[in-house]
Amino acid sequence: MKQEFGYFLKNAKFRAALGLPLLLSYGYAIATTRVSIDSLEGDRYIGTGGVMLSTGRFGMNLWAAVLGYGRAEPSYAFGIGLLAALLLALAAVSFCALLRKAAQDRISMFGYGLFACLFVSYPLMNEIWEYSGANVCVCGGYLLDAAALNLLWDARQPGVPWRGRALRMGAAALCLMVVCSSYESLAAVFVLAVFALLTLEQLLAAERPRLAAVLTEGLWYAAALVGGLCLRVLVTSGIHLVLPQAAANGATEILWAFYPFVYLAKLLVKGILINYALRGCFYLPIAELAVAVPVFVALVIVLAVRKKRPLLLLTGAGMLLSLVLLSFVQGKCSPYRTCQVFALFVALAGLAVYELLRRAAARRAVLLGSVQLLAVLLCLHQAMYLNHLLAVDYQRSEQEAAVVRTLGTELVRDYGTDKPVVLVGRYTLGENITRYTTADPMQHPLYRIFREHTSWESGDTVKYVETNCNSVLNWSVTAFSEVDDVYGQAAEHLFRYYGFALDMTHSAALHEQAQTYADAHDLPGYPRAGAIVDCGDYVLVNLQ
Repeated sequence: MKQEFGYFLKNAKFRAALGLPLLLSYGYAIATTRVSIDSLEGDRYIGTGGVMLSTGRFGMNLWAAVLGYGRAEPSYAFGIGLLAALLLALAAVSFCALLRKAAQDRISMFGYGLFACLFVSYPLMNEIWEYSGANVCVCGGYLLDAAALNLLWDARQPGVPWRGRALRMGAAALCLMVVCSSYESLAAVFVLAVFALLTLEQLLAAERPRLAAVLTEGLWYAAALVGGLCLRVLVTSGIHLVLPQAAANGATEILWAFYPFVYLAKLLVKGILINYALRGCFYLPIAELAVAVPVFVALVIVLAVRKKRPLLLLTGAGMLLSLVLLSFVQGKCSPYRTCQVFALFVALAGLAVYELLRRAAARRAVLLGSVQLLAVLLCLHQAMYLNHLLAVDYQRSEQEAAVVRTLGTELVRDYGTDKPVVLVGRYTLGENITRYTTADPMQHPLYRIFREHTSWESGDTVKYVETNCNSVLNWSVTAFSEVDDVYGQAAEHLFRYYGFALDMTHSAALHEQAQTYADAHDLPGYPRAGAIVDCGDYVLVNLQ
């Protein structure tokens, strides 16, 4: 593996293709500190609260312990961001090493650089970068996925003794255990990569592969994934002997058991088409996916026919299904923060298109140069867009910090700290933030045509960037109330972070009472006069 890494990292052009997009994409976010959703809840998740341990995500605790960032508080932001970026870069190199072995060194260095660049700068990464510590788990998960695949590939090579194969299989299963216990959706990345390897091997095989051989190799990789999942279950069961099992997280919710199959299937298909295709009218990473999928389908069909390799259709279909694997398992459209598989697919599709065009334009320097220029511009566009989204979120954080400081100062000065403070209403971010994350679907011609011929989605404004640029102040009012039956815990943590020791945790009954008062008296929203009211036993703040 050392030799494989050296092959790429010793090449100056590859280092530039990897390093520059990495810097453009994440440099600003690494250098700035923001408070996002869950940023101040490290103690709940990976501290004494033990939520991640209880839900089977002990991998998050493992990453925190090994890398030393404790509860992933904002003070660790620089280190966490830098580590995540480095892990992502290593994952890109590791995938390139795997491709080089599988492709028998038939891919150009520019192709490897293009793959690495598209992979690390894929803009959907902004959805997970929002969560401090989760970015490390995801980027590290990418690396462990690639490491497991490299181990399994090497184990199958001629001359490897059975003991060596068993050791590599065990090591791969351990890697996948950490992957599945860190962020479950990364298992789909492994599945996609396996089908990609099977597809590539068929293309390069001297003779037409047999179905039995393809299935046997696929089962070899599947065994490692199953082994990793089993290890996760065993470790989680051991943890549950000490800690009670927590409520299901988003990655473990299965809806098929609660709704009729046909009804849920229709909703799922509609959701996939809207979220993973039509939203591309506004959202660059989804636009790239919406283009990559039909291009990939066309390539697979053409190559299957021209090379007379029908099994390409099977493995190609496997790659496509891996994109929505988690959605099909859960019975609901997976949120963007769990769609790490998209980055690998788009990067692989871009690599495939470039290599085919390179061969077609091998003797036409101008045409080849034009293709390479377009590839560079695409990578640059990705990186700049990703940086833009992360920069807007920093602006969101600063905007909310100003509100918290102003409100906190007013509360301490005029009302003291003896009475509990109850926040009600919804804080709304300014248009300077929302204009980069929301859109009216009816303003886009393609979306409008679709809407006029279906009843799948209303024409109301939608927030197409799902996770990034969400109001932390608004979220903090009701966060965890469905679990703990109390309100204001996250709000109290938020205000204490900015230096205001206010009592803001209160019962559901008190919250309902305060909301009723605000509605009955038609209170204005903060910071307008009259938004803060001393109600005797508590201080009421109406955010809107």
